[in-house]
Amino acid sequence: MCGRDRDFVTHSPVCCGEGASILTLAGRFPVVPNRSVGVVVAELPGRSRLCTGRRHQAGGQSLVEFAISLPVLCLLLAVAYVGWQAVHTVIALNGAARAGAVTAANDVRKGLSTAQETTDVTSAVNAEQGSGSFTSVTYGTSCSASCVSLRHALPGTRTSVAMEVVTVQSKVVSGVPLLSGFTVTAQAGVAP
Repeated sequence: MCGRDRDFVTHSPVCCGEGASILTLAGRFPVVPNRSVGVVVAELPGRSRLCTGRRHQAGGQSLVEFAISLPVLCLLLAVAYVGWQAVHTVIALNGAARAGAVTAANDVRKGLSTAQETTDVTSAVNAEQGSGSFTSVTYGTSCSASCVSLRHALPGTRTSVAMEVVTVQSKVVSGVPLLSGFTVTAQAGVAP
């Protein structure tokens, strides 16, 4: 079946050794069921052999392929989890930044001092996040963990009106040894 006998096959052959095929022939040779292999093997005159040896080899090959692909699959799942965690954190930080910006705009309307405004913004962000871990830093200062910064954007500096811009940063800890943590940032602005 793996050479000159190809003319008799109705489909392209899959050879299991010299002369044996798992495919049906075009009615020219008898087809005999082989119970030890679990497939139908076509008997070709003078050339047919059974496909018994390949079944045992395939089990070892499958185990090796699984052993090679398992760490790759685990790494892909870990990356997907960390990505989901980062997206979840960014969504939460966007809500916290909006709450802080609205609070800052209200404090400007009331005429409160900048120190009181910064304290109120940090409190609003902590209330929105449900924690007390966010601290206030001056705008442009880097922070190592969770921080809130407030900036008064004047007209003409990238905005057409005066705005209170709140930037919230938080570190995402991956929990996966191969992937280190990283910082995500959200920013919101509201005109007073």
